Amino acid sequence: MTRRSRFVLSLTVALGLVLACGPISTGLSPSPTGGTSSNSPSEPASSTTGEPATQEPALVPNPLNVTITLDTANAKTSAGFVLNVLGRQDVNGTYPFQLNFPPDMASIDADGIMVPETGTPVTVTPVTAIEGIPFSQGYLKAVNLSPEGLLMIAPASLKLTLPGEYDPATLVGFAADGNGNNFHLYPALINVVPLASGYGGFTEVTFDVLHFTMYGVAQATVQEILAQHARVPEGQSNQDDDLLAPLPPVDEARSAVNQRIIDELRRQHDLQIKPAIDRVFGMDVDCNYVDVVAQQFITWHTRVEALGFNYEFEEEIDRDTAVLLAALFKCMQIPCSLCMGTPPGDRREVDKFLIHAFYAEQIANIAGDYEGVHRWDNLANACAQNTGRPLPNPGLATCGLGCSPGAPNPTPPACPVP
Repeated sequence: MTRRSRFVLSLTVALGLVLACGPISTGLSPSPTGGTSSNSPSEPASSTTGEPATQEPALVPNPLNVTITLDTANAKTSAGFVLNVLGRQDVNGTYPFQLNFPPDMASIDADGIMVPETGTPVTVTPVTAIEGIPFSQGYLKAVNLSPEGLLMIAPASLKLTLPGEYDPATLVGFAADGNGNNFHLYPALINVVPLASGYGGFTEVTFDVLHFTMYGVAQATVQEILAQHARVPEGQSNQDDDLLAPLPPVDEARSAVNQRIIDELRRQHDLQIKPAIDRVFGMDVDCNYVDVVAQQFITWHTRVEALGFNYEFEEEIDRDTAVLLAALFKCMQIPCSLCMGTPPGDRREVDKFLIHAFYAEQIANIAGDYEGVHRWDNLANACAQNTGRPLPNPGLATCGLGCSPGAPNPTPPACPVP
């Protein structure tokens, strides 16, 4: 089957993106049914009628599977939610691998429900070999992030630093499952720091990721990149990432290139995000559904923001964030009171509130509602303290809007009320 039309990115287009193997790629997608069923969810509905969303013909996967060898002796693990550095500092002051990951993380339980994973140790392991990689020069650097399947509620930033000044047109980002399956192209921001600057002579390749798996960068020819592009990975999110990855530059006006990117982002929104947002707007809220849609929206928005097209999607972002915040507010009312009670409610109710609060904080940040960001962050910390759970953001545990970490909270966190 012929793949759908692809856009080609010029040398001057800076790409940075999550990768976001979001809920779809992990087997989780919104349920079109109302109520609170915990069965495996299915595809989003297009509206409150429950009719399936209009879909383009599905791509036929023909993925490339590779074999990965890991350097476990040099793996680094951290649960501190701070910059994770692998390897010694280079002479130019850079580090080969850097991971900056946020505190709010989640996983999917056996019932398909999101649960908080604050404090989960994160491991970065260098890749020493990739057998079957489709590039004749092999790869330049790659790492495996684990535990695989861990979801970032806000994107993590992975930076791979290459010694030397590379032509960005010859570099390509890639990703694959931790076992090497579904090798595919992946968008990356490439920044060349010239030696002439006085402290340069290296190339930074940065990935925004929302799902832990294997990521890397290679130097490849036009023919090799196009040949890999023809291999369709399994999973909608993998395919979306692949569609936004840079292809070899062509003689095309910047405006035409930008329009191709915008069209692809709009296609992803119209087919995946808008139907689910419509469903959330009209439904008797299934709160697990709302969490999943929030994760999908954040994944899409991360792509939009990294590519620099927030303005072009301002109307969609305003609408989507308003619907999600209203739904999350409603979802938090009962579990918040149980979380803050004496004694608190059971662990499942506590988990529900923390997940809702994590997403509300991120959606409020996207919407520019910074008072809401602090409100939901403080509530999540207060709930965690009351129930003995790890604090999502310890520095703000006693700090409200307008104060410094460690200062008394002028306004104690209060649960949302109808």
